Amino acid sequence: MNRRGPRAFFGPESSAGQAIVMVAIVFMTLMFAVGLALDAGQLFSAKRTQQEAADAGAFAGAVVLYQGGTVLQATAAAIADAAKNGYVDGVNNTSVRVNGSATPSSNAPTSGAFAGESPVKHVEVVIVRQVKTALVPAEAAFNPVRARGVAGAEPLNNGYALIALDSACTAGALDVEDNINLHLTGGGILVNSCSSQAVDGMESVDDITVNPSTRGLDIVGTATGSTFPPGLVVNTRVPVQADPFAGTPEPTDLKSYNGLDNLPTDPGVIPGTTNTLPEGIYTSNFSLANVCHGIYILKAGLGGDVDRDTNAAHVDPRTGTPCDGKVFIFNTLTNFPNAGGTCGRIGQNGNHPITLRPMDTIPHTNSHWFAWQNFMIYQDPNCTVPMDIGGEQTLDASGTIYIPTAALIMEGNPSTIDGGQFVAKTLSIQNGNMNINYSANNTAQPVTPRLAE
Repeated sequence: MNRRGPRAFFGPESSAGQAIVMVAIVFMTLMFAVGLALDAGQLFSAKRTQQEAADAGAFAGAVVLYQGGTVLQATAAAIADAAKNGYVDGVNNTSVRVNGSATPSSNAPTSGAFAGESPVKHVEVVIVRQVKTALVPAEAAFNPVRARGVAGAEPLNNGYALIALDSACTAGALDVEDNINLHLTGGGILVNSCSSQAVDGMESVDDITVNPSTRGLDIVGTATGSTFPPGLVVNTRVPVQADPFAGTPEPTDLKSYNGLDNLPTDPGVIPGTTNTLPEGIYTSNFSLANVCHGIYILKAGLGGDVDRDTNAAHVDPRTGTPCDGKVFIFNTLTNFPNAGGTCGRIGQNGNHPITLRPMDTIPHTNSHWFAWQNFMIYQDPNCTVPMDIGGEQTLDASGTIYIPTAALIMEGNPSTIDGGQFVAKTLSIQNGNMNINYSANNTAQPVTPRLAE
């Protein structure tokens, strides 16, 4: 009888037993690796799903802010959107915090670049769920998976100090004539016309400067027949740019700048002053007056000899607001907010100066405070009457002046504009001086809802 002892099983006389053990070890190792991979995949899938929910919730809140809703409404929308995607605070081992709270609030984000911001322009959604992995017993546990999304109704700096919006192939969408002095700082020029003569009349001797020079002049079409001053960078056949302020809300609710009081129609002068008029709705041409503070709806145009009252002792008796000369002017038709009527022009030939400054802060109670901040003049898109600064008239204004369906015309001997940003259908500068200092801090910025972090 041939007997084999323990050595035969493990030793050199037979390797079969050793192979079985090795296969078992390798199999267990492979199973462990597969289990880890599957568990990792489960966690990765959970993370991706949660991230999508966090981003979607934050974006839902940002849309509410963009539409003029309050922070309380925005955070409520974010919480509701997360719930639609299956993430409810306290359910299925889940924590949902929006701007640091499990319930709707007026809080600011609690972390990141926008932590503690005021006013609140962003919504932060943080979702944490305990995800259990069970394929590998030694690794079976609840693992916290965290996702964070931040979105806001954010301003977008388009980089143009002067914009001719007309995207039809209009010749001379930017028309310049002799004795022009055009000096831009901080932003360039955009001409949306696709015409081969989108810019007309420009000559190499014209006094035109853009600083920084890298901004230059962007033309969707070309400028056949024009020559350009040395140092002016010209880019032709650039893509059409959308109107940055399309859809900007109009003051159809006829409310005060504070969002609460109704605007009076043709109010009298503020007590203690000779010609300071409070915010309101004006049915006669607005001229020979000082402005106090707030929203001025003009139904017969803006003439000249208009200045700012910055005496804090002069107070709007209706709102109790001290005058600081900061206003938002809406030039519109006689029947506004109803359709129809006629529109008065902005500007007056002769030596009739206009000095204005925009509101740089607006109370949160006004639903349009994002859109109107640093907006100087907004002409109703139904108005096609040009803004005409002529004769020796001067316009001293910062902020954004927006004439979406009409021309901005400078003519005279010379007319002068000092401002922040001009956006009009077309631009005609004849014998004029235009100095523009453009920055995101002194002009309106188009606001869009988008993911921020």
